[in-house]
Amino acid sequence: MTSPAGERAARHDAADDHGARRIVDRVLQQLDMDVAYLTEFRPGRQVFRAVRGDGGAFQVTAGDDHPLNDSLCRLMVEGEIPNAIPDLSADERIRSLDDEFAGSAGAFIGVPVRLADGTLYGSLCCVSREPKPDLDHRDVAFVQLLAEFLAEPLTGWRDRRVARREIEQLLDSDAMIPALQPIVSLIDGRCVGVEALARFPGSGATPEMMFARAREAGVDERLEHAAVAMALARRHRVPRGAELSFNVGPAGILASGLDALLRAYPPLSGLLLEITEHVSVAEYATLADVLTPLRADGLRLAVDDVGAGYSSLRHVLRMAPDVIKIDRSLVNGIARDAAQRTIVTGIVLLALDLDAETIAEGVETAADATALTDLGIDMVQGYLLAAPTVDPDEWRTWETPWLLPGGRSDRSRAPSSVRMSS
Repeated sequence: MTSPAGERAARHDAADDHGARRIVDRVLQQLDMDVAYLTEFRPGRQVFRAVRGDGGAFQVTAGDDHPLNDSLCRLMVEGEIPNAIPDLSADERIRSLDDEFAGSAGAFIGVPVRLADGTLYGSLCCVSREPKPDLDHRDVAFVQLLAEFLAEPLTGWRDRRVARREIEQLLDSDAMIPALQPIVSLIDGRCVGVEALARFPGSGATPEMMFARAREAGVDERLEHAAVAMALARRHRVPRGAELSFNVGPAGILASGLDALLRAYPPLSGLLLEITEHVSVAEYATLADVLTPLRADGLRLAVDDVGAGYSSLRHVLRMAPDVIKIDRSLVNGIARDAAQRTIVTGIVLLALDLDAETIAEGVETAADATALTDLGIDMVQGYLLAAPTVDPDEWRTWETPWLLPGGRSDRSRAPSSVRMSS
C-alpha cells in the first residue's frame, strides 16, 4: 500500500514533470523544430529528462543517458558554440562531434537551464532535420524565457531527490539517536511517562527541519518508523510504571509495517502513541481501522499540539484520545495570562468528558506548574523538570519523584527551580 506521504511526493513529481513537458512542448511548437529536449547534466553524462517531437528520428527518448563531453549541449553552455546555429552542416567541428544530433540535424538552438538558486541544471534545446536560416537572437530569447519557468519545478525535483538520498543515508548509517524527556504527575511528582525524541547530531539540522524535509520528499513514514523502532529499543530504560511515548503522524500510522513494529516489542500496554498533525487528516475512518485493534490490545493514544493550530478540538473529538497534550503556546506564561487559563480550563473539561488525561508541554516555571495544578492538569513535561537528554545516567535518576505542588517527594531530588513550599 502506498502511504499518503509517498502519494504526496508522487503527486509533486508528476505535477513538476507535467509542467516541464508543457514548457518543452511550447518551445517545439513556437520554433517549428522537429524535436525539443530538456537535459540534466551529471558528471560526464547528460540525461534526457523530457523529449518532445520526433525523438525517434534522432534515437533519443526520455530517460536516455548520453556522454556529455562532446555534446552540442555542453559546448553551447560553455560558450564554445552559439546558442543558435541555423546550419549545422556549415561547421566542420560540429559535424565531427560524437553527438546524438550533430550528424543528423540541420539546425540547433539551445540555452542553459538553471535552478532557482542559480545552480546549472542542464539545457533546453531544439533541433531540426533541415537547416533553419531564420533562427536568430529573438528565438534564443524566447527559449531563454521559457527556460526560466523551468527553475521552480526542477528545483522541486532536485530538492526532493536530495532529501530522499539524505534520509536514506541517515537511516543506513544509524545517525539518529534518542533523547528522552520525563512526563511527571502533578499529583505525586512521579515520572509516569517518558517521551522519546529523535536527534540528528552532526547533521546541522533540527528534528523539525529533518522531519519536514522527509515529509516533502515523501519518506516521512520511513523516518518516523525508524524513530519508533529506536524508541522501542530503549523501552527497558523507562522508569518502573512509566509509559513510553513516541510521535507518529497520519502518514506513518497508515504506512504498512507500524502494526508489526509495535507488536515486536510487547506488550502494547505501557506504550503511548502521540499523533502529530502537520497536514490535515483526510480519512479518520482509515486511521481508526489501523488504530482500533492496537488500542484494543493496550496501546494508548495521545493527540499532540492541542492549541497550536495543528490539532483542532474537532480533531480531538474525532480521535477520542486517551491523552490530550496541551501545546506549549498555551502553557508558557499561563500563571500571568487569564485568557490562557480560560482556554486550558476548556480543554480540561473536554478531557473529562472524553475520559482522557491531560499533559501540559513546555512547563518552564514553578508559577506555571502551580497554575496548571490549580486548573486540574494531570501531568506536565518541560525544562522545569528536565530537558530532553541522550544521557542514560540522567534517565536513571527519574526513578526518584520530583517535588511539585501537592507532591509528597524527597526535597533532595527536586531541581532548585522546583523547590517550592507545600
